[in-house]
Amino acid sequence: MVASERSQLIADRINRTQARLLLPGVRAGARVGFKAQRSAMRAFGDYSESPDAAFRRELMDVAPILADAMLAAHLSGMAFMLVDFGPIQLSDKPEDRIRKLRKRVLAHERKTAATNRKLARLAKLKEARQAREAALARITSPTPTRSSGTVFGKTTEALKRKLAAEEWEIQRTAQVYREEAVRVFDRTAMLASANITETMIEIQAAGMHVAEAKAALGVAFAKTGLTPRNAYALENLFRTQIQLAYSAGRWAVNQDPAVDELVWGYEYVTARDSRVRPKHQAMDGTKLPKTDPFWTTSYPPNGYSCRCQAIEIFVDDPVELRTPTRPPATFTTIQGAKRVQIGTGKRAIFIQEGGKPVTVIPGPDPGFAYNAGMVLAA
Repeated sequence: MVASERSQLIADRINRTQARLLLPGVRAGARVGFKAQRSAMRAFGDYSESPDAAFRRELMDVAPILADAMLAAHLSGMAFMLVDFGPIQLSDKPEDRIRKLRKRVLAHERKTAATNRKLARLAKLKEARQAREAALARITSPTPTRSSGTVFGKTTEALKRKLAAEEWEIQRTAQVYREEAVRVFDRTAMLASANITETMIEIQAAGMHVAEAKAALGVAFAKTGLTPRNAYALENLFRTQIQLAYSAGRWAVNQDPAVDELVWGYEYVTARDSRVRPKHQAMDGTKLPKTDPFWTTSYPPNGYSCRCQAIEIFVDDPVELRTPTRPPATFTTIQGAKRVQIGTGKRAIFIQEGGKPVTVIPGPDPGFAYNAGMVLAA
């Protein structure tokens, strides 16, 4: 079972958009990691505080950068559905589907805001939300760094204008991601700090000289994956959270009644390369209605750094796209195979040699059996 060419093209475009958000966040986070490493080394030299405590304290400045990345991803997901989706539809119809979609959305918004009573109630809700968000920000938000204010600032402002979104809506979404970023990154910082603590214990037990101890700490910092020398953990974290937020943004748009009536369901699409996990590969090409329970637990991302996508199928799409197709009960693939080239030039072909068959049950990775749009909107 393989996803349709139309959905593969759309998924590729989404992955490119997410990749553009990934690199600035990882770079900014690595700069904070370098600063945290220097603070920890300084604390080790002057005994002002524990190096692991200094490292963790400085690292928390990554959280607001992560929150900004998630907000930008969420808005990008919304913009994709409301503005950018039309031009990449492979349809034989001459009409521009996205123009019709936006027209219905605007008509629905005018209808729901028709009475003065409704407008007055919205104004009161706006005032109450702003007061609550301000109080929550003082309690839960870490002090923003200069990086968190500039890395995604231009992107976010451009997306606000593109969506013509209300400021209170943006602030409400931003607060959700501030809290989520603190929760997620606090766990990452705690694990990194624990590794530094373990290294400190080893240094003391071995009675290392200062130079040897600093070298050992340098290796420990690199292993955390949070510094410019090695930023694998940051890349994993930002890629996962950006994908979660982007998917949540698209899902939020699809729940609008004006859009919901146009969506039949979704098609599951993988990145179609050697890094795709077998459990995810087994779901490639799955096409199911939007109300099917499958999307409650398997709406991408379905694991850390997952690049799978769920592509919308509309009610006026060809019938072959709207024919339900479920993943198999089990899926067998070959793992560990080597890619061997036979021939040269244009006549070269590639075959897989070796490896062993592995049978898996299709589904999300442990801890990812949920729909990000449903969870983050709750």
